[in-house]
Amino acid sequence: MKLGIVGTGNIAYRHFEEFSKIDGVKIEAVCDINSESLNLFTKKFGDHLRQYSTVDEMLEKEKSFDGVCNNTPDRFHKEVSLKILEKGINIFSEKPLAENYEDAKILTDLAHTQNVINMVNFTYRESSGYQKLVETLKSNSLGDIKHVSANYYQSWLASNIWGNWKEEDRWLWRLSTAHGSNGALGDTGVHIFDFAINAVGGIHKETGPGNFALPDQIIDYTHSRAATFFEDDLEFVTHIDFTEPFSSTLRAELRIAFQTVNEGLGLNKRLFAKGVYGCMQGPRLETAAEVKRLKNDGCDIVGMTGMPEAALARELKLEYGMLALSVNWAAGIGESEILISEIESHVKAGMGIVTDVVKTLIERS
Repeated sequence: MKLGIVGTGNIAYRHFEEFSKIDGVKIEAVCDINSESLNLFTKKFGDHLRQYSTVDEMLEKEKSFDGVCNNTPDRFHKEVSLKILEKGINIFSEKPLAENYEDAKILTDLAHTQNVINMVNFTYRESSGYQKLVETLKSNSLGDIKHVSANYYQSWLASNIWGNWKEEDRWLWRLSTAHGSNGALGDTGVHIFDFAINAVGGIHKETGPGNFALPDQIIDYTHSRAATFFEDDLEFVTHIDFTEPFSSTLRAELRIAFQTVNEGLGLNKRLFAKGVYGCMQGPRLETAAEVKRLKNDGCDIVGMTGMPEAALARELKLEYGMLALSVNWAAGIGESEILISEIESHVKAGMGIVTDVVKTLIERS
């Protein structure tokens, strides 16, 4: 397998070292508009590497690539990846795929048309520790998981021991908007976001896979979850009004944000503007009989998150809303088997839209 590398910054060194450990894989050429960075890279890994200052020149002269690593700064991902895909070459891209949903969809559609791979390097999916954690959770050996807390610990921002991120090229891309950064959320938070996604199953005919919903009611079918902050030595019971579990103000703003994204990108996605959300215990999916019960109870969609979060938010007087992405028909509703691969496909296709909706909501606030 013959590979090329575009962008010779820090991560390119790791790519070269790891790919070189694989039998039959060879890095043939490297490209960078920064001649100093390019020379340092080839000095370390060998002058046998063919050097290019533009991706156009590299793709014009290199005819036998099986794949190319796109390690350029975020703002160049679309431009570089488009050129690679147009040549029918597989891509191993650093995150993000692109800076927004519209550009990411263009790249995804072109990859499908060209029948090539356009893979994003979410490195933590390959972590043996993370994979073991997933295996443990799926085995149910820990019992029902009540709460997940995720933190990303890194010293490069809080300390200058690795250099000043405001001045050094190797760190500027992480937080400097002038260098294409989307901040800590885009850099490190996206890994946590990748781990935990709120995905639900459709029951109502309008809430099938790929569609969205803004539920206005919720029925709690969970058990044994911590359900209140009002406990431990209280002299009296404290009640909250939970007639309307979701904030009407936030729901209205979410609807406007969704319509803005939907119309702006010409997506033609359906939004079920109200409905009843059934919150199940999980982590398994529901049986057909359970879904029938949910339907009889008046539920339009079913998922595994939302309670006790909605109630806890009300206790703290926080606005709480839910934009639900349907990723599969609930058990017994669809005509075919529920496949995890199809669920994952709908998640990947829909979360870019969710991200754009949240960004639009923030910009409007």
